[in-house]
Amino acid sequence: MYIIKFSIIPIIFATGVLVSSVSVAAPNQAAFQASKDQQIANLQERMQMVQANLSCIQVAKDPVGLKSCQEAAKKKSEEFQEKLKAQRAKQKAQHDAKKTTP
Repeated sequence: MYIIKFSIIPIIFATGVLVSSVSVAAPNQAAFQASKDQQIANLQERMQMVQANLSCIQVAKDPVGLKSCQEAAKKKSEEFQEKLKAQRAKQKAQHDAKKTTP
């Protein structure tokens, strides 16, 4: 009789832990997917910028044209970096808000 009670208690405890860990995994999976999607979008945007710069360089006819390609690429890169910085700030604010909310 005592052996059965002592055997059932760990099983009940383990079941409770398993159920709680499954319920926590769903929000983490959603956050993971959102992060993954954002990273993919950022990489695609970078590839488009590189492709545009390559196309510009290929059609440049003189040093002035090449210089304008470099300046345009630099400007787009700076804008992209600012966009990434804003994304990181937003993510940090969301993360901090989750930490302060019980």
